[in-house]
Amino acid sequence: MIHYQMDDIPRFGCQALPTGHVKSEMRVRGISISDIASAIRHAGRRWREGKKKVKVTYRGVNVVFIPEPCHYYVISASRR
Repeated sequence: MIHYQMDDIPRFGCQALPTGHVKSEMRVRGISISDIASAIRHAGRRWREGKKKVKVTYRGVNVVFIPEPCHYYVISASRR
């Protein structure tokens, strides 16, 4: 699995970890890892889907992820 560092917060070393399915979605939909990282960091509205999943929308990018301490397991990424 490829680990992407979130460059804007290096002191924490937090990582966005997309699944293989998400990586292919990103290629097809033209979404970069920096778009996903920005959505996770800067999204104002967050809502839970079930107990663990969090969905955020930021600048036209929808991201569903599971937050763990300093790791964000990205499940889905799409354009609005």
